[in-house]
Amino acid sequence: MNTAPPAAGNPPDLRPDRIMQMAWGFAPPLLLEVAIRHRVFDYLDGAAHTAEEVAADTRGSVRGWTAVLNALAGLDFLRKEGDRYVTTPESSTFLVTTKPSFCGGLLRHTTRHLIPSWLHLEETVRTGMPPGAVNQADHGETFFAEFVSDIFNTSYPSARTLAAHLALEKKAAPVRALDVATGSGVWGIALAQSSPNVHVTAVDWPGVLPITGQHAEKFGVASRFTYLPGDILTVDYPADYDVATLGHILHSEGEARSRALLRKMHGALKPGGTIAIAEFTPNAERTGPPHTLIFAVNMLVHTEHGNTYPFAEVSGWLREAGFVDARELPCPGPAPLILATRP
Repeated sequence: MNTAPPAAGNPPDLRPDRIMQMAWGFAPPLLLEVAIRHRVFDYLDGAAHTAEEVAADTRGSVRGWTAVLNALAGLDFLRKEGDRYVTTPESSTFLVTTKPSFCGGLLRHTTRHLIPSWLHLEETVRTGMPPGAVNQADHGETFFAEFVSDIFNTSYPSARTLAAHLALEKKAAPVRALDVATGSGVWGIALAQSSPNVHVTAVDWPGVLPITGQHAEKFGVASRFTYLPGDILTVDYPADYDVATLGHILHSEGEARSRALLRKMHGALKPGGTIAIAEFTPNAERTGPPHTLIFAVNMLVHTEHGNTYPFAEVSGWLREAGFVDARELPCPGPAPLILATRP
């Protein structure tokens, strides 16, 4: 009988490919961001060019752009035709800066704002404290003002889905909407676009609201926007709103402030009014989806109390605040919207 220990080494069906892939996970967003910053996808959209032509157009080096373009082709963001490169349907739709579907701004936010804090992850895990809390006014006002425009297009499809679901165009009377932590104004803008009867009160820090105004002007709804500057928990909200939106803010506030904020928004809505919340919601066991759990770590390195919360947890906070009928609305975003009603 052979009693020798099994030979050292990996099981034959187990390979470290996924770990090797993770080791280079930092590279794709940096490659995409440098190409977007130099408008390479704009230049290659529907017109194939060589690396030499890209280098001339961007005033860069042939060696540098040859390496980057080949890598982007290997990642299927460009198609290579001989020595020429051209956009794919995916990059043509989402990475050309002049198109309304452009969502590459998120990559600028990732590389410029998020990665620097993630590099302190070891220390943050040890202390439980971030290198800088972005949801505090002394730092956060500048932080959010710098990137809210970059992520406008990532929320716009979901905001339009919400507007269609609420069917505000069918209401003859004026509709009052409260857009809390408005940022770029994307949620209020989509509601205002859906009906000329919608009037929006946008709440955010004073340094962010000028960005909101620029977007409202761009989309032709600025005359129906009113601005309320201040901290979202301490500023006084008017009452009797038909709808209130809270777009991707609970995760940075933490549980205590989030619960207080939901109670405050309940008081601002009229009976029958709807609250709509956009969030990255993990499952109840917090085992997925992966992006919701990674985003929880993002909150670890950027806030003192932030986290991501399952639907069941948020719906419990809504009931506690006095809302009823907490429900999910499927939308073309990272997670369903959470809706509830003030009875």
